[in-house]
Amino acid sequence: MKLDIGRCFEEAWDVFLKNWLILIVAGLLYMVLSLVTLLILFGPLTAGLSLLALNALQRDDHRVDLADMFGMFHRFFGLVGMFFVTLIAITLGLVLCVAPGLFLMTIWMFPFFILVDQQSGVFESLSRSQEMTFRAGFWNVFVLMLVE
Repeated sequence: MKLDIGRCFEEAWDVFLKNWLILIVAGLLYMVLSLVTLLILFGPLTAGLSLLALNALQRDDHRVDLADMFGMFHRFFGLVGMFFVTLIAITLGLVLCVAPGLFLMTIWMFPFFILVDQQSGVFESLSRSQEMTFRAGFWNVFVLMLVE
């Protein structure tokens, strides 16, 4: 599998142009709700934004539905756990030595998308994210992560 960064940005830009107002509202809601709840909702809302993006990319008109942002709350505890596991591991990696943190940020770039798309478990999603990263090319994903 070859990662086409140009295509990623092209499709993302197309979705953004068609939905810019809703996406700005979604982003603001995401940040406010995550901060007000002391990051408790960060995982479920991240999965919700992943669902919103995946659904928009699959629709012919590339339209987003703001309700998708709350569409993963049925997996609440697993998503909260996945967020805090990744947050703690990445933070420790960044504090101890920047390289391990950047490595973890790269290999764990996709677990929320995988969990949403494949209805997999938390640790399975983390593992598949790592596999996907190495299949697509670690450095390609690293560049995508930095640009994101």
